[in-house]
Amino acid sequence: MKNGKSKSGFLLVEVLVGLALVLIAASALGRILQNTVHCGKTASTRLQHDLARNSWRNRLLSCGSDHPWLAAGKHSWEEGSWRILWEIKMKSPELRQIKLDVIGKDVSSTCRFHSSSYIHGSNWNQLTQSQSGREE
Repeated sequence: MKNGKSKSGFLLVEVLVGLALVLIAASALGRILQNTVHCGKTASTRLQHDLARNSWRNRLLSCGSDHPWLAAGKHSWEEGSWRILWEIKMKSPELRQIKLDVIGKDVSSTCRFHSSSYIHGSNWNQLTQSQSGREE
C-alpha cells in the first residue's frame, strides 16, 4: 500500500546543511583571495626595492672615485618613497666597501634590503665600464 503523502521539495535541515557548506566554501575562497592579494603586494614591494637598490648601486659605481658620495662614512638620500642609506669603508687605499640599505617609507612594515659591493679605487670606473661592454 502506498502512503498518501508524496515527498516533494527539501526539508529545512537539508537546506541549512547546504547553506552551511556554501558558507564554508565561500569563506575559504575569501581567505585564499585575501592571501593572494597580500602576496602580490609583497612581491611588488620587493621588486621595487630591488630596482631602487640596483639603481643606486649603479649610481655609486658610475661616479668617480673622488666623488663625495664615495667618501668614507655614512651617507643617506631620500627619493620618492625610498630612503637610501649607504656606508663606505676604506679596506685599503685602493679598495672600498659599500654597504647599501634601501628602506621603504610608505610600507606598513619596514622592509630592509642589504647588499655589499667592493670597488677598486685606482681605475675601477674603467673596469666597470668595460664589463658592461663599453670600452674607453
